[in-house]
Amino acid sequence: MPIGDLQYCIRIINNYKQELVDSNWYQTFINTLQDYHSSFDEIRCLALGKISDAVNPRFQLALLLLLQEQYHPKRITAWDPVFNDMDRDILSHFNIVVTEETPEQTCKAATLWYIPHGPMSMIESLIPTIQQDLYIGNNLLELDLEKTSPQSLAYSKKARITPINTNKKERWFQAFNSMAIHALSN
Repeated sequence: MPIGDLQYCIRIINNYKQELVDSNWYQTFINTLQDYHSSFDEIRCLALGKISDAVNPRFQLALLLLLQEQYHPKRITAWDPVFNDMDRDILSHFNIVVTEETPEQTCKAATLWYIPHGPMSMIESLIPTIQQDLYIGNNLLELDLEKTSPQSLAYSKKARITPINTNKKERWFQAFNSMAIHALSN
């Protein structure tokens, strides 16, 4: 099958979903996430990457789909300037709305921000927006202090941050390494 075939990609992503569900890692992740929050009105996914071309974005999408099943948000949106037509078709198949809204656009609902390995410059620009919500993405405890904005440092000091531990032997290690769950302490 060609790597870019829509049905092939969908089948692979569903297989990755099942692989994650069957893992101890996923159960630990969901239990940790439930300690933070029990419901979300919206999931906003940014910087997912080229789903049609690469393994890591497919695993990251598989986790997004599992979050959808777990929390039943009213809306899931995805934004990445690298999305191509195949990526949009894949996301549409899974009822995820590809949006052209800028990442900085404020969500009015309780939002889970899912930004797997987004560029640090983007994360820093979003701190004012995401700090009232839950954020899953780059572990802000691993910031390069010399290159980090004062705003990001302040947030990382106030936030409750739990690393998403992955085992290097798992196929999805690179998809989720150096990520964490972040929320301001109540």
